[in-house]
Amino acid sequence: MRSRGPLGRSTVLVAVMMLMTALTAATASAATPAPAATRATNLCQTAVDRTDATVGPTAGQTTVQGLRVGQHEDATPRYDRVVVDLASPLRNYQVRYVPQVIADGSGEPVNLRGSAFLYVRLDAIAHDDNGHGTITGSTDQVVNWGSLREARLVGDFEGVVTFGIGLRASTDFVVSTLTNPNRLVIDVAMPGQHPWGCNSGAVKVYFFDPARFTANVEPYTTPVWRRVETPAVAGGALYAMFHGPTDTETNSGLQFWNSSAWGFSNLSITNGIARVRLTFGCDSGGSTFSIAGEIFPTLKQFSSVQWVKIYDPAGNTGVPNGPTDSIPDCLNP
Repeated sequence: MRSRGPLGRSTVLVAVMMLMTALTAATASAATPAPAATRATNLCQTAVDRTDATVGPTAGQTTVQGLRVGQHEDATPRYDRVVVDLASPLRNYQVRYVPQVIADGSGEPVNLRGSAFLYVRLDAIAHDDNGHGTITGSTDQVVNWGSLREARLVGDFEGVVTFGIGLRASTDFVVSTLTNPNRLVIDVAMPGQHPWGCNSGAVKVYFFDPARFTANVEPYTTPVWRRVETPAVAGGALYAMFHGPTDTETNSGLQFWNSSAWGFSNLSITNGIARVRLTFGCDSGGSTFSIAGEIFPTLKQFSSVQWVKIYDPAGNTGVPNGPTDSIPDCLNP
């Protein structure tokens, strides 16, 4: 569960990783990176998350039901696809390049076909109450396509399901979580091609930093980089914020402090004022810090936003009109 306060600990995993190899140093620490214009290139070798919905608090752990692959040679652009079928909407996940896929539980290296490898980690299970596997069909899909060579289930251990994807070469990829039916979709480009125009969409997302809070050093947040789909980068930044910190960021102490909100809606930016409504809940828990401390800087990084008005799920905020920031009463201490 996402943490609500400084004593909590976020377990949110996210598909949108830190920007490229050029951002590796920024991934390892919370140091402020250089401006995005000097960092981003026309590559998607860390995930561009195309998900446009936030999973509500009622969504529990899902069950993996299938592993499928597809070849889209006739599409423009050409790409190969890996699909993980799910029993219910997926909340937490991670997709990233690794030098070697390691099996959860055993810790043994997994030998996949290909020369570049994606590691896929889901908060899910792939077995029933009797210990029988729930994936219908093969758990190891071997092909010899333009990009994809293999997709294999490599772990189902303590509420975490992992897959390894072997590719012909390191290439661009994008990730989506879809519903009706529920599934995680990973599209990989042909080697040497960059079809998804990832030369933009680098944004900062601000997370609660307990070390700064304890030391009473403002601001109590630390920014990290995400890449989101353009042109709606403000909404993409908020979606990335609600997905929470990565494992590396969590290990460095960062948390997503959600103040009992599990999503947002009705984002608009007009005349320098950004308006956004929290969904599924709103409660500061009596704390002097709330989700507003993360939303304000995440939205104000954009030149079109000077003030931010946050509304509760019922559509109320303290100062609905005028050029000033505003929060609802549920975010007051």
